[in-house]
Amino acid sequence: MSDQAGWTVFIGVIALIIAIVAWLLPDPFHINDRPTALSVTMVPPPPADPPERSTEESTDKRTEEAAEELTKERSEEPSEDPEPEPEPEPEPRPDPVSSARAAGFPGQVQVPPGATLTRPARGTPPGRFAAHFRVESDGVESMVKIALIGAGSRCFGPATLRDVFLSEPLSALPLEVRLMDLDSAALERALGYARHLNDRLGRGHRISATADLDTAVQGANFVITAFEHRREHYWAMDFHVPRMYGFKQPYGENGGVGGIFHTLRNLPPMMEVARAIERLAPGAWLLNYTNPENRLVEAVSSLTGVKAAGLCHGIVTGRRQVCRLLGLADEHLEAWAAGINHFTVFESLRDRRTGEDLYPRLRETEARGDELARWQELALGRIILRRFGRWPSPSSNHYGEYLAWGHDFVLSGVQYYYDPARGHPWETGEPPKFIYELTDRHTGGPWPGPPKERPGEPDDPSEAPLEPSIEFGIPVIEGLTCEERMIDAVNVVNDGAVPNLPADSVVEVPAVADAGGIRARRMSPLPEALAALLRTQLSIHKLIIEAYRERSKDALLQAVLLDPVVDSYPRAVAMTDHLLDLQKDVLPPLR
Repeated sequence: MSDQAGWTVFIGVIALIIAIVAWLLPDPFHINDRPTALSVTMVPPPPADPPERSTEESTDKRTEEAAEELTKERSEEPSEDPEPEPEPEPEPRPDPVSSARAAGFPGQVQVPPGATLTRPARGTPPGRFAAHFRVESDGVESMVKIALIGAGSRCFGPATLRDVFLSEPLSALPLEVRLMDLDSAALERALGYARHLNDRLGRGHRISATADLDTAVQGANFVITAFEHRREHYWAMDFHVPRMYGFKQPYGENGGVGGIFHTLRNLPPMMEVARAIERLAPGAWLLNYTNPENRLVEAVSSLTGVKAAGLCHGIVTGRRQVCRLLGLADEHLEAWAAGINHFTVFESLRDRRTGEDLYPRLRETEARGDELARWQELALGRIILRRFGRWPSPSSNHYGEYLAWGHDFVLSGVQYYYDPARGHPWETGEPPKFIYELTDRHTGGPWPGPPKERPGEPDDPSEAPLEPSIEFGIPVIEGLTCEERMIDAVNVVNDGAVPNLPADSVVEVPAVADAGGIRARRMSPLPEALAALLRTQLSIHKLIIEAYRERSKDALLQAVLLDPVVDSYPRAVAMTDHLLDLQKDVLPPLR
């Protein structure tokens, strides 16, 4: 054999060996490894007993009254487990970067090179997941980390913890729950309740508690905010001081002059959280429950690079009103609403069984109804339906805040009633009883007797029913990490979702949460009269943010003077100075 022939045989043998190795070990030389590479493998669900039929198997039990049927509508309803899919062939190997984007964790989970991400086949019912997002590197699973800032909150803290631990999709993930609160006693209660839920439900999630914001946020994938500093104390000021100067605001939470100071007071701690996310958890989602919802989310979105969404269950209240008025089961109502937080209007109301437009029936029912029926809850909504053509949500004392004439339909005087001759509540340290809506429950108490408490969480949250809440935070996280979710209402940057509202303002609209993020539903233009009302509020939002960013008292005064309840310049200036002085310890300094 000649030397040339020998070399030819030798090279052929080497090539054959390389081909065999490449066939046995896909990418043995790590040619496809890149700094952010992520390999994705579709894993079928495990063998299981055939599931019950989808009519009995709720796709999302958490939003019992509002979101369940909307979620069902967007998911497949298999009557039996799908056949296991064969393992994919190792070749051709998918592009790692494209796979990472398709998997839905862009910036949410930092995955090292060579990691493997698995998710269930699309349409797999919740609770039947073989593996959701399981991220592995060198045999070690990366936790999905949820930080709850304000974990000691009496309203949202226990409800959010129940939602986390009751979630079947999240139960299949390696999950860490971090609790953060500055109130040590409240934090200890929240930690105890989280451990109670973890043990009772057998979840095995990692739980930690801290009073340090940086520790809570470090490397988190989701940061949920639900905090308020001395809520009743400062809310009494927000409510009563403007009324002392003749400004008849109905509520003082998200709208009116009180809502302006509420925003300015909560902006510093919210921005502190957002800056911590930028430094320590870039790419994490900020999911906010803290009010004023629209304004805080707009500040975070415009002043930072943090992905933020605000969540409010008010839409559930509006849906329930419509269902009661029409005698309709909630699961039969398809309803889409748009606007701003605490003032949305239903674009459409349909019977999902027949497709019938329910607005004619609602108008007929309203016209026949007694004028005083459930007046405190419905009277203002009925006027808006008659004059503007849409049913609003959630209730009179909420959307009434945004209207110069809203006080005509809300018994505001009783909501924070006290006798000023006995001293103002911010001086006595005894905040008046909060009343959301006037009913016999509030005025029919024993005489004499202790005041009745506002219904809510029991002192020991473990005594509360172990059932999902109507909040949207955990369904959003499920959608972003596990399987698509339809969310009835989110507060996000408009970007054309409501065509006749500013594109850079935050609006409240329905949205889909999935691997691609939170995507707002495109809505029809609002009736011009309603759009004009809301555009005024969105301008106020921008002025408050400017006042915070520039430390500008002039911008604050502009926001106050633009508010519909303000009708006097001298009184507006005096009231602003009064509130700046009363709340100077918790407001950013203005000049």
